[in-house]
Amino acid sequence: MTSLAKQLQRLAVPHTQTILGEDKKKASLLFDPKEAASIDRETFYALGLNGLEELETIDEDFSEFETSLFGDSSLMFERSVQTKEINAKLDKTIQKFLIHVSPYCLLKPAHKAIEWLIHRFHIHFYNTDGLLLCFLPYHESKIFARVLQLVKFDSKTASKWDFLEPLQKSGVHLSRMTLVNHCATDVAFLSFVCDMVPTAVKVLTEKGEKPKCRVLFSFYATTVIGVLDTASESEVIVSTLLPHVTTGMMSGVHEYKAASYMILAQLLHKMKLKADLVKSLQRVLAKSMIQDLLGEAMSCMLLMFQTQDVNNYGITK
Repeated sequence: MTSLAKQLQRLAVPHTQTILGEDKKKASLLFDPKEAASIDRETFYALGLNGLEELETIDEDFSEFETSLFGDSSLMFERSVQTKEINAKLDKTIQKFLIHVSPYCLLKPAHKAIEWLIHRFHIHFYNTDGLLLCFLPYHESKIFARVLQLVKFDSKTASKWDFLEPLQKSGVHLSRMTLVNHCATDVAFLSFVCDMVPTAVKVLTEKGEKPKCRVLFSFYATTVIGVLDTASESEVIVSTLLPHVTTGMMSGVHEYKAASYMILAQLLHKMKLKADLVKSLQRVLAKSMIQDLLGEAMSCMLLMFQTQDVNNYGITK
């Protein structure tokens, strides 16, 4: 099969099943697949719209998705027949929504809103990364295991999520140690997990407000610290983590900065760093200091002198 034929086949699957009604099962977060197949589009829409309205009572920022993802026009929207440009724009909107909804992923309104996106836009098929990242901070919950059931793994195509396939088959959640061990052995995935933090911060601070993602910062810190606890001293892990840590330390978001200080402290405790890295971290740490987190920053600086080969003038021995 040619590359073009494969792309057309991939696009056609959700579309032909929906239009022709050939599917006896439908992907669903809330319902059994057979039950979901008997529910009409208008019911899914009403459910999703209700979820969005409930989310708006918690966070008014969700109102920006009323037209783009939950408007009347979405009822007849079929993304498999849209242009590449329209789908690219849709993907950006969906990613933005998933970032906004992630802090509320344990709440029923979020599940109802996401159910509509699964039914109408097939986000479990086209936006797998965004959907799994949205729920990843809750990887030990039942809802993450439920989301994982929606993803299709292709044995012929490698994916960063392939390590989750055994969990999908067993129907269990992702344990912390399984995640940590995978991040420790797959630095590309570790970097991928770290990247989700500044991406979310950028989206959630567009209006200059404090981002509502404490769970994300906690997940980021505990996961990376877990990697440092389990991994042997490795230049690859250090080189992977340092750009993310320095970005976090210089962030204007205090919770992100605090999480980065925690990671830096563990990094200094577990790893012996090269002279140029120590000097660079000293400069970044000094520039990052703010009154609200001065104690945390000074603790990191003190730990640096205690664990690394540094004299009082910041020159490595």
